[in-house]
Amino acid sequence: MTRLALLQGVLSGLVLGVPVHPVQGQLPAPADSAYRSALVSLRDSVGQIRIELNTFQRDLSLAGPETVVGRAAALHRRCKGLVATAQTFAPVLRAPRAREATDEIVAALSRVQRGLTEHCVRGLSPDGAGSRPDTLRAWGPHRVAQIERLLADYDRAAQRFARAVGVRLEERPRR
Repeated sequence: MTRLALLQGVLSGLVLGVPVHPVQGQLPAPADSAYRSALVSLRDSVGQIRIELNTFQRDLSLAGPETVVGRAAALHRRCKGLVATAQTFAPVLRAPRAREATDEIVAALSRVQRGLTEHCVRGLSPDGAGSRPDTLRAWGPHRVAQIERLLADYDRAAQRFARAVGVRLEERPRR
């Protein structure tokens, strides 16, 4: 099985909501298209989190309690999705010819997973702090800043990795 075929299976699993965990170290080096597909999927997931972050942050001071809780729940769901996506694609992004860039992006993904788990998955959990508008308003700006810092760090690592493996990532058109 090639990495591209694995990546297609992983993407199908993500669309269907089925967790897929590729076995590291048992597959040949991926084609550049597999790197590109992984980077684009991650970029799109990061973009969706940024949209939710902006909406959540805007509504912290403007919206009523129910809306704030709803925005936190939406952000919580997106964060859980990116944590799963990062776990899935980290093994795909191991490029033997770009070791330093590979180490950097894998480390950045690991930090994103840990940070999102702390500040978003647990920090905005609907079963905990995410159910209390006053707590969300008090801690929301701090959590947003931490998440934005992690995503910016990942963006830099992803761009360096893309350059190192010769993949061109165009800017995604803004809507």
